[in-house]
Amino acid sequence: ADDASLRCAYFALGDIVRGSLKADGPREMADIVGQLQKLDWMSTHGKFAVWRIKNSHHHKAEEMTGGYRDVKALGRFTAREGKMGSHPIPISMIVEIQVIDVVYLDIKNYMHKAYSIDRGDFD
Repeated sequence: ADDASLRCAYFALGDIVRGSLKADGPREMADIVGQLQKLDWMSTHGKFAVWRIKNSHHHKAEEMTGGYRDVKALGRFTAREGKMGSHPIPISMIVEIQVIDVVYLDIKNYMHKAYSIDRGDFD
C-alpha cells in the first residue's frame, strides 16, 4: 500500500488473548454471547468486535476429546486511547473468549491432560 500507516498497521496488533466465562445452562450461554456481540462500540475500556462464533454444541460440530463442548467468540479488542497520548494506529489484540457451561467446565478441568496428549503437546 502507498499509505505507510496501512503498511505498518500489523505492528499495532498484539498476540492472541484467551479468556473464559462460566455460564449456568444454555440460556445463560446464549445471553453471554449476545452481550459479547453488543460490545462493538468504544467504552471507557475499549471495544470488542466479534468476527466469528464457533459453537461446538451444534449438531454438526466435530466431536471433541472427552466430549467437551463450548462456544468461542473470536474477534478484535481495540483499546481506548490512554492518558499517555494517542497513537497513530489504535492498539488492538485478537481475542478468543470461551463461554463454558458449568457442566463442561468440570469436564474441561478433568480432560485437559487427555486433550494435551491428543493434540500432540508431548511429542
